[in-house]
Amino acid sequence: MSNSDHPITTALRDLADQALLPRLRVDAAWHAGRRRRRAAITCMAGAGAAVVAALTVGLLTGLPGPRGTHESAGGTARTAAYLLERAARAVTQSGQPVPRVGQYILVTSAGLSMTDGGGKNNWLTVERRRIWWPVDNRKPGVEWYDAVRNERFPWSAPPPASGLGMSWLPVPPQGCPDAPPARFTYQFLTTLPTNPARLRAWIYAHKNGGQSADNQAWTDIGDLLGTTLTPPKLTAALLRVAATIPGATVVPHATDAAGRAGIAVARLIQASTEDNELVFSARTYHLLGERTTLTAPTKGVGPAGTVIGGWALLNKTVVGHLPRHPQGQGGAANRC
Repeated sequence: MSNSDHPITTALRDLADQALLPRLRVDAAWHAGRRRRRAAITCMAGAGAAVVAALTVGLLTGLPGPRGTHESAGGTARTAAYLLERAARAVTQSGQPVPRVGQYILVTSAGLSMTDGGGKNNWLTVERRRIWWPVDNRKPGVEWYDAVRNERFPWSAPPPASGLGMSWLPVPPQGCPDAPPARFTYQFLTTLPTNPARLRAWIYAHKNGGQSADNQAWTDIGDLLGTTLTPPKLTAALLRVAATIPGATVVPHATDAAGRAGIAVARLIQASTEDNELVFSARTYHLLGERTTLTAPTKGVGPAGTVIGGWALLNKTVVGHLPRHPQGQGGAANRC
């Protein structure tokens, strides 16, 4: 399914219209599955675009630069490094709440998730999510999930109508007393260095999966940016580190999971047939979300350019309590 052929429901568009500046993604369990899937099929990635120029001079002195460049829709040459640097500057120039212990980070997103049933039994689920991450990672949170509908791919069979609807899911505590903060929690993110060179060294020394060094660094940066609220200085540093990873290119026209048009920085893993793209607003350079597309025709799914997954950040805020929901506020037991 191409970008233009993919309809997004009115509900998702309404959420996007009401959103604040997007910056985050949700669902730690989804992240874990994403990392496993990418490691299993050596697949995370970037756009199938030609490499035409070197890193723009002046970005991150002393760090290696990427090889990919492209032209924007307006005709002005924009390398991946240029785009990521603009995004980093935009982050530092925007306001963001500083959460306190006892509060919750509420993230609202839209998503597209592929179900691989084999053969032609593949479909795309259009989703909405709200997740309340506790600032104190020893407390539980909660997630509201809405499977809006299933959609078929261009070359797949009709998807099932079952399995749709809303549900509340517990978010178990992510940490234990007297233990270092768990990875991807807000407390953990505040411990990371914000100097790009030091952060790059940390990322490459603390791989969170089994991919090659550059591939895993790209995946880990996306996960660190997307799981919860990220301190602005760290967000800027992560984007600047991403600019040093070889192989990134620019996709001039990209659409996130909420139907918002933007410009993307993408990367392709060797032996992969999928792109992984970070989508930014072409006007403000704020991060809109992420999408995964095919770089080659895939039997039972669709031609090159078919969108097979993604997320769109619609809103982020800090709140003082969990919402009232059917399962209560207990969540899962902490395994300490």
